[in-house]
Amino acid sequence: MSSEPFERHPAEEEIVLRGVGASPGIAIGKALVLKKDGIVVEEKTVGDTAAELERLQKSIERSAHEVEKIYHTALEKIGKDQAKIFEAQLLILSDPVFFDGVKRKIDKTKKNAESVVSSEFSKQVDQLRRSENEIFKQRATEIEDAKNRILRNLAEAKLKSRFEGTPIVVTSELTPADAVLLSRNSVLGYVSDFGGARSHASILSRSLGIPAVVGLKEATKHVLNGAELILDGYRGILVVNPQENTVRKFRDRKKWCEQLDTELLTEAGEPALTTDGRRVSVEANIELLEELPLLKPHGADGIGLFRTEPLIIDSDAIPDEAEQTDIFQKAVEEAKPNAVVFRTFDIGGDKLFVEDHAEQNPFLGWRGIRMMLDRPELLKDQLRAILRASTHGKCKIMYPMVATVEEVIRANEVLDEAKKSLDADGVKYDKEIEV
Repeated sequence: MSSEPFERHPAEEEIVLRGVGASPGIAIGKALVLKKDGIVVEEKTVGDTAAELERLQKSIERSAHEVEKIYHTALEKIGKDQAKIFEAQLLILSDPVFFDGVKRKIDKTKKNAESVVSSEFSKQVDQLRRSENEIFKQRATEIEDAKNRILRNLAEAKLKSRFEGTPIVVTSELTPADAVLLSRNSVLGYVSDFGGARSHASILSRSLGIPAVVGLKEATKHVLNGAELILDGYRGILVVNPQENTVRKFRDRKKWCEQLDTELLTEAGEPALTTDGRRVSVEANIELLEELPLLKPHGADGIGLFRTEPLIIDSDAIPDEAEQTDIFQKAVEEAKPNAVVFRTFDIGGDKLFVEDHAEQNPFLGWRGIRMMLDRPELLKDQLRAILRASTHGKCKIMYPMVATVEEVIRANEVLDEAKKSLDADGVKYDKEIEV
């Protein structure tokens, strides 16, 4: 925080905007508004499609190279687990099936690369954004970012990521790449019109220790470049053109919060005891591997709920037993010596893989354990993966959305089948695993 006097024009009106606190902390400073003006895409007919295909290929390669650089920056700043976010973008940029389709369309229609790339990417983005599922919307943001990166490189345009001073960055939508690249500057905080606390960009902001407020809807409309701002990442508040008394209040709150955070982190490893000496277990809820490094610094007594459905939603295919085992093993090893409670796939109500199963109230009907019991091989593979991970630390199993005792009995029968198949394969596991 600057020690310089806080200057404000008397005619400016104080405005309070409310969004979502995505990364804790309070920042007081001047706005740097980063306009993400989309590249204007004009549809043109091209005579030499071979040259157009070569131009597209070069832009894809340049885009992949950029993401590789961001990936390595993330590795240095926040470690391998968090940096994996950018592996997904690299997969998008190296998808041969998708880009072969794009190239065939350019060749067939004789249209320029920009128009075909924009059209084909936008189909996927629009479909994902229509979903009510936040993780689908997050994936749409990452695909949109890949699209814009290719379009910028086709236009040979540069995106500014280096600047002077210590601003609060204000933008329409913060991408994971933005969070990492902009952190190379002395950024005080991030503000965006769109986004949620569970987005990859928000998780990266927390890992980088940069306060952030997202989902403000109209921040870029109300904030001018250089405007004085107060960002409260605890409560999801942005104050534009704050009055002097507002600044004093938030400076005091910032100092108090920082002192409290320091004290809490210092004591995070201490046992949670009531005044009469009773021990309380405080465990974490986890749904992304990127959150695992936060366990020990915050003193979590293990993982009380590991949501597994993001493994499907964040992937183009259902991860197989080996892939799930690898992920579950990492969680178990990170939580040692404490336990991890793995919840089997809770899918169905968000229409994931169930387009042919219409219901009046899908969120209470064919979902969770009922859907998995109708897909016993999928359930068995997942239970085998959890059992295999149980040799690396303490695991427990949770079945979601149980309505009847019969469902538990049937699920445990599938669990017994999984155990017998591992016995037959000579694979060790915790035979006393708790359900």
